[in-house]
Amino acid sequence: MSINRSLKRLIREYEFLIDDMEDVLEIHKTANQELNRAIRMAKDDDIADDDFEKDEVEDEEVETFEDTPERKILKKLFRKIVFKCHPDRLPKDTNELERAEMQDLYEKAVLAHDRDNWGLMVVVAIKLDIKLPKEAEDMVGRIAEETESLRMQVSQMTSSFAWQWYHSEEELRNKMIDDYLNTLKRIKQKNIANKKESKKILVVGHPRTGTGYTAKLLQSWGLDVQHEKLGKDGTSAWPLAATEEENPIFLDFNFKQYDWEIIIYCVRDPKDSLPSIAFTEDTKEASLQYRKKWGMFRTKHRSPIDVAIESLITWDELIEDMPPNYVFRVEDGEKELFQFLKNKKIDVSLGKSINKNYNARPHKKLDHLLKNNNLNNSYKKYINQYCKKYGYKELFD
Repeated sequence: MSINRSLKRLIREYEFLIDDMEDVLEIHKTANQELNRAIRMAKDDDIADDDFEKDEVEDEEVETFEDTPERKILKKLFRKIVFKCHPDRLPKDTNELERAEMQDLYEKAVLAHDRDNWGLMVVVAIKLDIKLPKEAEDMVGRIAEETESLRMQVSQMTSSFAWQWYHSEEELRNKMIDDYLNTLKRIKQKNIANKKESKKILVVGHPRTGTGYTAKLLQSWGLDVQHEKLGKDGTSAWPLAATEEENPIFLDFNFKQYDWEIIIYCVRDPKDSLPSIAFTEDTKEASLQYRKKWGMFRTKHRSPIDVAIESLITWDELIEDMPPNYVFRVEDGEKELFQFLKNKKIDVSLGKSINKNYNARPHKKLDHLLKNNNLNNSYKKYINQYCKKYGYKELFD
């Protein structure tokens, strides 16, 4: 393979950057160590060591590579290089200068082999005048890529705060540390002010789909999860699906102040939930207007069943966006929910059984709701899709 002038220049730059990188790494490590010591001496009790010791250069771990066809070609080229420049294979009359050059090339080849570095391996082979295999010639472009990568790494380290501090005069060093510590304090104070309290569980759902029952069930398992109130372990409240709301109705706490470890979405068979929504929940004006506002109802509704379906579907979309960690079917999902919480390391234990009719309201059934209302076909499609999604029998043919 003939070497043109551009490639020669590229090889010289690449070799320079390899050597320069070693020096920069050593200086960068020293700069970080000295900067951390200086900060520890200058800081007060408001700043902990963990707040700033994040730039230490760690020892490089040995990486292993799969034995791919490319890797096999690299290893074959490596063996040719070793055969030519291994210190133990050099003729006895090799002078010290040439021996040192061969030693340097051998060490670079070992480095290239260990790091799966095609560019460096090709450079060593070229300098030893070893004929490159066709595949290796195709890899010459890697030299340019790795040169650019080295250039960027050197630039990042030499522009770091630790590097700039290390190469500054004493007076400027002190000012840089003072500014750094003041900035660190402001960040810590802001983080403390914005820190949220952690709560285990948030239960959401549509009204009349079991949020009250789910709260009672979790309480029977030993968790302090209150219905539309905040307990020690969390809350169960349908209005919280509207995550942009600052002051959800019926609630006296701001759920945005908390991080929720687990979000449970309780669902209920529409053949039971739809008449309950239409006959008991939609008569509550505040609840209906709240859902219209945050559920973004898209049509003018002609009947109670239309309203109930539109509300259920759009609330489902809001909850999906949260998104929930678990979907709980209130009719038959207790065992699975219990096991899910166990798997999540939530401390639960079985207690007395809870009546499925907890928080139930008397109302007429779905047949009565449909009897005098001509339901639009698109609404039939929506609710059938909802049923299929959560494993319920479709309501319409």
